[in-house]
Amino acid sequence: MKRLFVGGDERIRTSDGLPHAGFRNRCVRPLCHVSELACPMDYRNQRGWFAASIGRSLRLAVLGGTERKRDDDSEIRECEQAPVMICYTSRTMRISKAIIPVAGMGTRFLPATKAQPKEMLPVVDKPVIQYIVEEAVAAGIEEIIFVTAIGKRALEDHFDRNFELEYRLEQKKKFKELESIEAIGKLAKFAFVRQQKPLGDGHAVLAAAPFVGDDESVAIFFGDDIIDSSTPAIGQLIETYNNHGGPVIALQEVPKESVSSYGVIDGKQITDREWKISKFVEKPKLEDAPSRLAFVGRAILTPEILNILKTQEPGKDGEIRLADAFGTYLAQGGALYGNQFIGDRYDCGNKLQFVIAQIQMGLKHPEVEEGLKAYLKSLHV
Repeated sequence: MKRLFVGGDERIRTSDGLPHAGFRNRCVRPLCHVSELACPMDYRNQRGWFAASIGRSLRLAVLGGTERKRDDDSEIRECEQAPVMICYTSRTMRISKAIIPVAGMGTRFLPATKAQPKEMLPVVDKPVIQYIVEEAVAAGIEEIIFVTAIGKRALEDHFDRNFELEYRLEQKKKFKELESIEAIGKLAKFAFVRQQKPLGDGHAVLAAAPFVGDDESVAIFFGDDIIDSSTPAIGQLIETYNNHGGPVIALQEVPKESVSSYGVIDGKQITDREWKISKFVEKPKLEDAPSRLAFVGRAILTPEILNILKTQEPGKDGEIRLADAFGTYLAQGGALYGNQFIGDRYDCGNKLQFVIAQIQMGLKHPEVEEGLKAYLKSLHV
């Protein structure tokens, strides 16, 4: 860990030496104390001291000299003069990477998926996977790691450049189309890694683990789920992660007949849409389910979960699953959170949901919206 300094016109700097744009210093003396103290996020400027959660590994900056205790037993220092104390914790590192497992064979959509990945099936004029990537980018994700398998080359091609197509579009002066395909490869930095065997979603995440730092948290997207929301669903999970610091899973209340197809949770509701999870049950019978709140489509995994996956024993089916890692983490006393996100989810691995997604997204598409509305009104069903 590098020693940090504030003072003069310098900005507060994170441990990797990068200035954080959000907070200028208060013209104080050089930093003289570094602590691993764990501090809550909600300190505010008051009575001459200030604290700020400011991204990356920098957790809390407090001006002051005199130690005192708060109700939650966390130490702070009041602002009289320098020194400065910096508190670090990995939980506040900005989420900049995402893992998207896309190695499944898509057998539910045969024969359409015989020669193309299911994630490349179009919803109106974009493949399912592009909606997912665009959500990630809208939430600030900069690097995306796809976990692929044989037959998935089309995914790599989609997020790469096609020079011949670009040239022909330019020659034909189809500049709108040219702009749209040029933008795809610029959405983020992409990496592709093979999952050698289909041994579960946890195994797929482990295949991408070398791309993630030892102290990094990472976003997870399932390749079937489009979530349409004015605020990206993964962004809502990131907010929960920032608020509480532990791993976070996306929650949705599912119909009774679907409970046995999901991992469901029990726990305490701590805000309108946030839960502290006490129990995670994978695909229970309805009568054994603690709730109908199911884990769907999105998650934030912390280093603790990634480390558990590395030693997690395979289940009875021989697969390493995130559900088992969550159970192990809870058994070890870890704090797992859920976010009951705001948005419309379409499971595009389900034929009916895929058709519904076509209609709903079509009703928002400027080229087909009016015609589709007229057609739907003309139906007599």
